[in-house]
Amino acid sequence: MEDIQEKLKEKEDLPPAIEEENESGPVVLMERDIEIFRLIHEHRYLVLNQIKRAFWKDCSDIANAAHKRVTHLVKAGYLEEGYSSRKGLILYLLSEKSYQELQRRNMDLGLFRYKLTGQFERHVDHDLKVGNIRLLFREMGLKDWTPERVLKERHHEERKVPDGILKVDGHPMVIEFENALKTKARYKEFFDAYRANGDYFVVIMIVFEGIKEWLIGLDYNPEQVWFVDYNNLMNQREKALLENKQESHELAVLLK
Repeated sequence: MEDIQEKLKEKEDLPPAIEEENESGPVVLMERDIEIFRLIHEHRYLVLNQIKRAFWKDCSDIANAAHKRVTHLVKAGYLEEGYSSRKGLILYLLSEKSYQELQRRNMDLGLFRYKLTGQFERHVDHDLKVGNIRLLFREMGLKDWTPERVLKERHHEERKVPDGILKVDGHPMVIEFENALKTKARYKEFFDAYRANGDYFVVIMIVFEGIKEWLIGLDYNPEQVWFVDYNNLMNQREKALLENKQESHELAVLLK
């Protein structure tokens, strides 16, 4: 697993999207398609809006380019569709065909191909919001993200790994998204582990407002751990308010 981080850094800057002349014909894979496969692989699944945000953000909705290309990849057997009744959304996953394309390029990161299980609905809201958080930081120019799937493979002996590690100027920043309240004992376990790990210079816990107020009062290192409301982060971006029991400031302060 020593070269996983190098593989994650490869080919982050994509060429401009090029519209295929005939979307109904045979698929000729482009660089962008491979990057779509990789991003889905790292997050298990994505929805169309996330794929569009990552790879067609500056394209007009009129041409509907993202939907056309994703539909073509599904028809060609490169992507599979799942459905979340909880979210009312179609999920896009790798097929064996696209997984083999990643393996052929040494971009599979040593991870198995994810398939929907009977329990996936329990985690779908959390997983999709973690994807949104990663895309938000990516839009800020912060692309060096190690996803939870890779962290689990690398640290499989650990009971809990972060939802992601974001590198900022070479320093690892823990990103945790909490959409359900845990016990005080469980959070103490998390905070003690963060405190003991000298590699994590900052821990950002992204939560919902009702959870945030309760978490701020717990025992943690206020020089390391910060809390931010998910909706505030999505709307305010760099200006989102980070808080702990000692102080508060904008996210931009930590990203300098």
